[in-house]
Amino acid sequence: MVRIFAVTFIATIIILGCYSFFEKKLFDLYSLRCTHVEFDNIEKWFMVKKKLTSQQAHAIFEEPWHSKTFDKSTRVKDLSLWGVLTEASATNLFFSQNNYTLIKINRINLNLSIEAKGVSLYSCEKKSPDKLYSAIENKLLKLRSNIQI
Repeated sequence: MVRIFAVTFIATIIILGCYSFFEKKLFDLYSLRCTHVEFDNIEKWFMVKKKLTSQQAHAIFEEPWHSKTFDKSTRVKDLSLWGVLTEASATNLFFSQNNYTLIKINRINLNLSIEAKGVSLYSCEKKSPDKLYSAIENKLLKLRSNIQI
């Protein structure tokens, strides 16, 4: 009887530990390939991530070279956190970064607006996470070759 209790207790602790670990981890939901509305040559990629048990977005990330820690050792999946979901409606997702930058994604037409010192508007298309990582890998190879130190 004590042995069954001990095995059940240990199994419960392991399951709760794994759940706790994965509950904090973020998973790729979808990526967005965005083109600036006014300047066609400006293209940005964003990754929207979710928590394990949620179908709702939790945070938005941008390409790794926008990170303050970008260097030669930066990997393809080292995305830079850009904002955390602050509000969601049927038509919009709102992400905020330190209450300074507001990122809004229109869920119907996938337009993305960035409100900071001014407003930047992007037209986006939903892509698979693999497309984002492939695009990042191609650009990382070019950027790394330019880093001297």
